[in-house]
Amino acid sequence: MDERSSNMTPEQWERIKEIFEAALRRPPAERSAYIERACAGDRALRQEVASLLAAHERADRFLEEPAVSRTWEREPEVTGLSLVGRRLGAYRVIRELSRGGMGTVYLAVRADEVYRKRVALKVVNPGMHTDDILRRFGQERQILASLDHPNIARLLDGGATEDGRPYFVMEYIEGEPITQYCDQRRLSIRARLRLFQQVCAAVQYAHQNLIVHRDLKPSNILVTTEGVPKLLDFGIAKILNPELTGVSSMTPTMTLAVRPMTPEYASPEQVRGGPITTASDVYSLGVLLYELLTGHRPYRLTGHQPEEMCRIITETELERPSTVIDRRDEQRPTDAHPPPQSTADRRPPTNEQPTIEVISRQRDTTPQRLKQQLKGDLDNIVLMALRKEPTRRYVSVEQFAQDIKRYLDGRPVLARKDTLTYRTEKFIRRHMVGVMTALFVALSLVGGLAVAIWQARVAEAERARAERRFNDVHELANFLLFELHDAIRGLPGSTPVRQRLVERALEYLDSLNKEAEGDLALQEDLATAYERVGDIQGNPNLSNLGDMTAALRSYRRALKIRQALLSAEPTNVEWQRHTARTLQRIGDILWWSGDTPGALESYQRALRIHQDLQSQDPADETTRRDLAVSHISIGDVLAWNGKTDEALDHYRRALATLDALSALHPTDPHIRRDLANCYMRIGDALGWAGDATQAVANIQRAIGILETLVAENPTDAKTSRALWLGYMKLGENSNARRALECFHKALSLAERLSAADPLNARARRDLALSYAKIGDALVETGDAPAALRIYRRALTIQRVLSQEDPKNVETRRDLANTFTRIGDGLTAMGDLSGAQESHRQALAIRETLLEQDPANEAIRRDVAISCANLGDVASTLAARSTSSPRQRIEYWRRARTWYQRSLTIWRDLRQRGVLKGADVEMLDHVARRVARSTAALKRLANR
Repeated sequence: MDERSSNMTPEQWERIKEIFEAALRRPPAERSAYIERACAGDRALRQEVASLLAAHERADRFLEEPAVSRTWEREPEVTGLSLVGRRLGAYRVIRELSRGGMGTVYLAVRADEVYRKRVALKVVNPGMHTDDILRRFGQERQILASLDHPNIARLLDGGATEDGRPYFVMEYIEGEPITQYCDQRRLSIRARLRLFQQVCAAVQYAHQNLIVHRDLKPSNILVTTEGVPKLLDFGIAKILNPELTGVSSMTPTMTLAVRPMTPEYASPEQVRGGPITTASDVYSLGVLLYELLTGHRPYRLTGHQPEEMCRIITETELERPSTVIDRRDEQRPTDAHPPPQSTADRRPPTNEQPTIEVISRQRDTTPQRLKQQLKGDLDNIVLMALRKEPTRRYVSVEQFAQDIKRYLDGRPVLARKDTLTYRTEKFIRRHMVGVMTALFVALSLVGGLAVAIWQARVAEAERARAERRFNDVHELANFLLFELHDAIRGLPGSTPVRQRLVERALEYLDSLNKEAEGDLALQEDLATAYERVGDIQGNPNLSNLGDMTAALRSYRRALKIRQALLSAEPTNVEWQRHTARTLQRIGDILWWSGDTPGALESYQRALRIHQDLQSQDPADETTRRDLAVSHISIGDVLAWNGKTDEALDHYRRALATLDALSALHPTDPHIRRDLANCYMRIGDALGWAGDATQAVANIQRAIGILETLVAENPTDAKTSRALWLGYMKLGENSNARRALECFHKALSLAERLSAADPLNARARRDLALSYAKIGDALVETGDAPAALRIYRRALTIQRVLSQEDPKNVETRRDLANTFTRIGDGLTAMGDLSGAQESHRQALAIRETLLEQDPANEAIRRDVAISCANLGDVASTLAARSTSSPRQRIEYWRRARTWYQRSLTIWRDLRQRGVLKGADVEMLDHVARRVARSTAALKRLANR
């Protein structure tokens, strides 16, 4: 301590510490005023507290400085304080490497000629050796002494200067930050992953020694010229068991502004000040891997206040690595500190703009190939490490590294997007008592009976009892699968419970199937179980968990069983009907996944079965209703592809059948709902065809039926959802004032359904679409700022849904539509740069969808719209009076290019005969824009 501190009484020191610690608990802006009040005019006391607070803040900066070369940021040496040329123990100080407020790092060599080796020497500055600094400095030295790993910089020695300041000597690393090393050498993705595995090995070794690094970032991971990564700087590390070293790692409660960390790489629990475990290092490694793979950091934190940083890190949903590479940042990401250089290159790092072309080139690939490499497993691996909740990340760094090895070896990885299990757990936590009681009763019964089956098989004498138990289990499974499941299927919020019931019934049916091969009735029940599982996993027409890939697998397993059953009994009417319904479900999944040809084929196969059944028994009402549903589904695909006339033909066939059935059964809610859905589709198709009057009439008729049904049974989620769709369709065909009324009615239903069943992906999609449509109506009324706010609500939901189920074409198309809406709103507000970025994001999504389904006319139309929107932005920029002639020529050229591309698509659609209604006007509009751009360029050329 200095002279003042040495003359202090214990009572005075306790008073200083009390005020200092209280000041730390306050926001930085309030500390000065608090200290003034607390010291009550005692200038000496105030000076001591202020000095201690300044030292604490400088200490954080110093202890984050690694003992490596930062040659270009060196501060001037202070006369009288520098140790250059002096000897400390066996070492002679050569030159200063870096200096902080609390200490200095020097380059030194051993001076006793035992061996010639350069080292880094870290020493506390004069006057800065407070209790807190000494504690943290001692902890870092103790940590380094306990670690011996080839990828961790080693502690070599330690001691104290003549005036009592501690220092330690460690391995001097001549290297580059890992990100810079990879980029300058254009390392491929696989090479980066192999290098990252070595970093994981070092961190895992530290964890095995009960040490959490807490500051993993590129400047603390240097790669030598031999390609060996070295982990540095344990200055803010945490010892999970302080008793092992005799040093406590606890610090006073602090705000983000003074809490020692690098926010760009800190975990959500770090920025919140929560408990720190090894999961925090898993998260920081996830940030590092994100940057190594994409050239971007997960969050943009530059320019934000600490509180905003905390909100961004803890609440913002991450963009997948495979899509973030399109993002344009203002400059290349750098650490809070500039990275060190090897002796071979002492120039500061450049800030080349991280465009997708630059990023791809640095990874020795092309933009398209880079996206393909990152998409899928690497997306999932990185996002699993970056989950907000520590318990949902990889359980260890070792498991993280092993998953990367699985990827490199071409084996299945552990990482998966959030799907069934996680959402079910969330539901059960909210409804623990009810769910667990119901499941305990049901599963106890099933479990007890299953055990009884096994016991009965042990002894030949108990065969009769086993047979009875077999039948009992079969009946109980059927009870769970059919009666209980069907009783709760329409209830909001029932999705997770339905899942558990069906899965458990499926388990027992599977086990019984092994006991009774050749039992056709049991095989039929098993097929139905797989079908029900698929419904819950991802049936887009029912409450589901958003996993269409899993749903398709379940449906195909059901279809395989049903086809085998039909081979055994080809004339069985019920099995033919069930096979057709399974084909119908497969068609639904394929359509929503963007495979429209596959969907149409599946629907047509179902239609042929229903037609065969009708030819055998024309009066059978079940067959007639199934036939109507197939016509509606085929009409949906045709309408989607722009074949409105053919779609209307199928819809009207379905309507004729459903009208007749409704006359026979006027109170049947299922027939009435199907009838309403058919009217709605006819109205929608007529709207596309330009017949607005008949469109509204049909939609209103559908709404009338559905409002009555909802009033009769307000808990039926499927009917409520159909009414939501009716309000949406009516709003789309109404003026702005009436549209707002309709969309708010739809929003009210969507909020109720989503709140009742928050795991239901379809309900969340409906909620997002409601927000988007309200935004559309607000734009029409001239309130663009309000529209943008509500569009962003929709965007937040849609981004999450797209990440959860990236194969869902409708969800991705929704996302593109919302980007388009935001682009239009920003254009109206004069933010042309933001508008251009939003329209580019929309176009990127749509082009990807079109690549996956080139025959899809609706998506082709979307691409044409995006091109026209980008042309509009460019032409507006060209028309600005502030633009120079050269800029205006460039903008008009861009505009003409975008318009011409859009016009080419519209003309192609017209040639195919799929251009209807307002789209004809769009073609003429774009053609005029092409002519206008050409004329503007001619005028500018003649000046």
